[in-house]
Amino acid sequence: MNHISRADMRLLHILYLKVDNQNLLEQLQYSDWELNSGGIITIGEIHEFLSNMRIKCEREKEGNYESPVGSRMRENHIPPYFELFTNEYFESLEKDDPIVIPWEDRLSSLYYQFAMKCKNRFIASWFELNLNIQNIFTALTCRKFGLDRTKYIVGDTELSNMLRFSTERDFDIDDSFQYGHSVLRIAEDADLLQREWKIDQLKWEWLDEQTFVKVFDIESVLAYMLKLEILERWARLDKATGENLFRQFVGAMKRGSGHTLEEFNRNNKK
Repeated sequence: MNHISRADMRLLHILYLKVDNQNLLEQLQYSDWELNSGGIITIGEIHEFLSNMRIKCEREKEGNYESPVGSRMRENHIPPYFELFTNEYFESLEKDDPIVIPWEDRLSSLYYQFAMKCKNRFIASWFELNLNIQNIFTALTCRKFGLDRTKYIVGDTELSNMLRFSTERDFDIDDSFQYGHSVLRIAEDADLLQREWKIDQLKWEWLDEQTFVKVFDIESVLAYMLKLEILERWARLDKATGENLFRQFVGAMKRGSGHTLEEFNRNNKK
């Protein structure tokens, strides 16, 4: 973090928002909430944000629509979709509406939409990939159990709409959707752990493809962090698998570093 620009730091923060989403949701739902480490939003910022949102809701009930949040949100790390989500959450409590989509999924959907609007192509594409994978699995689950797909597919992308309404076995997914057919094949595996493993392998391959020619760019830093998250998750799930993955990762890093230095030296000699 001491070696990247402010603009690059903002890109890194987008990845950390996953933890902040969890903190916001747990603060709303549980009285004994404790801050999950790894996010960028402090406990004080979350408390101040929610206090302002409650004041905003009270003013709106009284017919005064002036928001106490507004510019204050831009002064700290609170992303704009937090306000939209919290509004929906408070309104649901007021109306006592039954929940169709779990709140965690709704917050994730807003998070993906926010990240996919990022001007950095790597960030936008990474979140689109994850949204597509999640939606394909959701569509298959809905088909299996006879559920209404339109209520569970999230996002407003071309693929999301195809998954909602297509009657074809493969949901009309064609080659324009990278990895779409690969995800469908992975979903056929009855072993849940193997499915998770194969999806993470697919993501790892995607990260390698995206950073192959960007060794000295911020994208490689972001990919490095995302790969470490994958390793950390598997280390928790399966120690032996996690250690093996780590060895593979270090080996790939060494090979990549050697290739990069050779190329760098060749270019300098020119």
